[in-house]
Amino acid sequence: MADRNKTILLVNDNPRWLRVLREMLTSMGFTVIPAHDGMEAFRLARGYLPDVVVSDIWMDVLNGFELCKCIRATEITSKIPVILFSNLDMSKERLEQAKAAGADACLPGSPDLSALLRKIRELSP
Repeated sequence: MADRNKTILLVNDNPRWLRVLREMLTSMGFTVIPAHDGMEAFRLARGYLPDVVVSDIWMDVLNGFELCKCIRATEITSKIPVILFSNLDMSKERLEQAKAAGADACLPGSPDLSALLRKIRELSP
């Protein structure tokens, strides 16, 4: 399976969602590195250089937009694809904010596994 060698940095400050998404992605053959906030995620991104970052937007410590900007501003991580998602309504303004932050994709709602897998595979062939 092509996904077996892909590493995903998964970021969510909700422990339940982090666990559920981690289990789903791991069962699909991905290696998943969990992070509980954007600051931890940025540190892990620099250390592990994952194939893709999948991050919630709304977190207390360095939100998803800020995390994306940090990733883009750092040479070693600047090319890592970033997928943002939010359980809250994704207005046009939020989508524009994600694009301005440098996100490669922004998924509305709790990530639908099939849509998330499509984006991961599209962004990290």
